[in-house]
Amino acid sequence: MTAVSSLFRRAGVSPSTRGPARRRPGIRRAVSLAPLFGLLALLISGCGAAQDVADAVQISRKVKEHVGDGEVDINFSNGNMLQIEISNSQWSDRPTGERRSQADEIARIAYQNFEGRADLERISVLFQTTSKKLGVVKITNEDETFEYGSADFSAW
Repeated sequence: MTAVSSLFRRAGVSPSTRGPARRRPGIRRAVSLAPLFGLLALLISGCGAAQDVADAVQISRKVKEHVGDGEVDINFSNGNMLQIEISNSQWSDRPTGERRSQADEIARIAYQNFEGRADLERISVLFQTTSKKLGVVKITNEDETFEYGSADFSAW
């Protein structure tokens, strides 16, 4: 008998119970399908959330194609406000005039690709720089925000 097995015997643990507990396959499978069922429930619901998700994906893709680099985040608020955050892009370092014309184009792209635009009251385009410190802390510096309202929408 080895010293290790002697320790296990004195602790009352048999070699068959030493390893990590095994998961039952049914539980693991149910957990991995949970996001799919959540998405399915969202799509079936008639609250319009599925359309908002589809719009966010479409807007994000179109804005990303236009901007080229950086990260694009889309936020909907109250069904009538849309915020587009452009992080760590080349536009953060550009002069205000160039950023303004870029923001105008981004807001127009978002408006034209948003199915719920009839209810839209405001679009914000935010240029920001983000960095992570220690892997957990995220530091965000807002470079500039441009706001658009119904008067701007009528021209688009």
